Amino acid sequence: MRSLDGRSLRVPNGRLMRASFVLEQGAARALRAELQLPPDLAGAEALRCIREAALVSPWVDDRQPLAIEATGEGRWLVALSLLPGAPRDLVRIQLSTNALAAARSRPS
Repeated sequence: MRSLDGRSLRVPNGRLMRASFVLEQGAARALRAELQLPPDLAGAEALRCIREAALVSPWVDDRQPLAIEATGEGRWLVALSLLPGAPRDLVRIQLSTNALAAARSRPS
């Protein structure tokens, strides 16, 4: 097992089998990401694509609220919470890539 600061912890198997693990609310980390989607994408459709991209990420804490704000033509600001240990830069890239892929795959 690894602690939040990356140290390796040794825990007897019997103790693990009897224990339950709960993530504390403070363990989630905030992430803000700017996304660029096609400017002709309707607002409701853009929101759907961004939500879908966030939900497929294994690093996003789906128990926390997702905030999405339009900041310009085709530009969106997304604020969400990450699980501990999440690779922040990778999550930004995946979020952007997945939202853009969802937008491009929409029916014409």
